[in-house]
Amino acid sequence: LTSAKTVTADIEALADMTVNVRIDNYQGKVIACGKMSKGDKQFKAELTSGVIGKHAIYFEFLSDSKDNIAVLDKFTFDR
Repeated sequence: LTSAKTVTADIEALADMTVNVRIDNYQGKVIACGKMSKGDKQFKAELTSGVIGKHAIYFEFLSDSKDNIAVLDKFTFDR
C-alpha cells in the first residue's frame, strides 16, 4: 500500500484562518496544516506523516473571528 501524499478539501473560508487536519481524534496528531484567506474556496496541503488504512479525520479551523469561519463540503486524500 502507498500512503497518500496530499489532502484536498472544498472549504469556503469565511474568515482568515489556519486549518489543521488531525487523525484518529480531535486532539490527535496533525498530519497536514495550512493557511486560508477569507474568500478562498479550496484547501490543499502535503501530509507531514504517512496515513494508510481507516482513520477518523478531524478538520480544525483556527481564527480570531467570533463568527462562523468555514463551510466544509468534501475532502480527498491523493497520492
